[in-house]
Amino acid sequence: MNRTHAVWAGAVGIAIGAFWLSGRGTAGPSSCQTPQSPPVTVSGHDRRDPVIASNGGGGMVATWESLTGGPVEASTRDADGTWSSPAALSGPYARDPTVAVDPDGRAIAAWQVPLRGDTTAVQVATVQTGGPWSTPTDVSIAGTHAREPQIAVTGAGTTVLVWRRDTGAGDTVVEVTERTARSGWTKPQALSDPTLRSKRPRLAVAPNGAAALVWEQAVGDRLAVVAATRSPSGRWSQPVTLTNAFDTHEPDVAIGPTGMATAAWIEETEGGAVAMATSRPEAGVWSAPTVIGRGSAVPYETPRPGRAETGADVAAFPDGRAIAVWTIVDNEVNHAQSATMGTDGVWSAPAALSDPESAASGVQVAVLAGGTAAAAWEERDEGLIRARVARVGADGTPVACADLSAARAETGAVRLVGGSAPSAVFVDFNRSRVQVAPIP
Repeated sequence: MNRTHAVWAGAVGIAIGAFWLSGRGTAGPSSCQTPQSPPVTVSGHDRRDPVIASNGGGGMVATWESLTGGPVEASTRDADGTWSSPAALSGPYARDPTVAVDPDGRAIAAWQVPLRGDTTAVQVATVQTGGPWSTPTDVSIAGTHAREPQIAVTGAGTTVLVWRRDTGAGDTVVEVTERTARSGWTKPQALSDPTLRSKRPRLAVAPNGAAALVWEQAVGDRLAVVAATRSPSGRWSQPVTLTNAFDTHEPDVAIGPTGMATAAWIEETEGGAVAMATSRPEAGVWSAPTVIGRGSAVPYETPRPGRAETGADVAAFPDGRAIAVWTIVDNEVNHAQSATMGTDGVWSAPAALSDPESAASGVQVAVLAGGTAAAAWEERDEGLIRARVARVGADGTPVACADLSAARAETGAVRLVGGSAPSAVFVDFNRSRVQVAPIP
């Protein structure tokens, strides 16, 4: 995740690079469908970077961080569709929230927060449906700097939590801890080489307990993509380098019920940039990386409030297929694209998600009920940044795009969740509020 912060002062626009973020919508009509109903606002002002998780039905939880040094907050949605008032989960200056829901409907959130003595801890809190959030618990090693947590839950209720921890001289190690439904957190286990610089871990867990983890790792003057996998019995593999031929950017990983894991990333090459993907069956090895998209350069960061995602995102279908989405530059413009992998491991040709004349970023994907998928991204349209979503066909081609908010709103930082009530969480940039809308 590339982290670019834009400066805001009320509704006053700030010019950054070649873009103008107006702080108020003044442009013409959208090129996508307008929403049937307004989104639900679940936070106060000055919030950013939300994430969302579902129990597979109507129950959901969204968490986010503050633009002004406040706590991580959360709101839960009951089966009737009512969102709760936001609850503070952490102390001040917390960031990087991540959230999951276990099979019993309990939500568990994690984040990083600064503590006394110039240290940073990863903390967790849980909530049962309709109840209060628990007091935060430190799970990372005391007296260290731990950050970038990622959390997921198996079908048996085992929670898997990873992060990266500073080890000195600029090096960092990726670590994992786990907790079953009847035990406490295990001692953190190192998954990467502590003498190298590893960052941006991304975690995916299958219902049977198999898991896949990818991260960026500095190798000389380049960034490699490295992976580790977990067997259904709970044993983690040694790390495997997926690629280190060129600089790589922001990998992601997904794993389905069959145990098929798929990873994707953007790779800088001598002739431009490519989107790459590889897959691994549960008891097998990672395939040779495949080019699934090409461009003239790696994607650039679109200036806006909060952090800009410029890498790939992956989701797994129940039958072993996968879908990847990414942004890549062509003709000096960020393009959002998608492709699907069949059960035979062959990828479709890339399909365009965004308008070829408009800059896009922050592309995300989620698998929906019935074996379909939805993609979301943010795109400049008629002078505004707009959060958009589209159902995606079996070949990765979008069926139709729809805006997630009204024509005069600037929105982005989208995250998706599937289940029986597929939804998108995003930020209204005009007031920096977190909002939720159904995926049309």
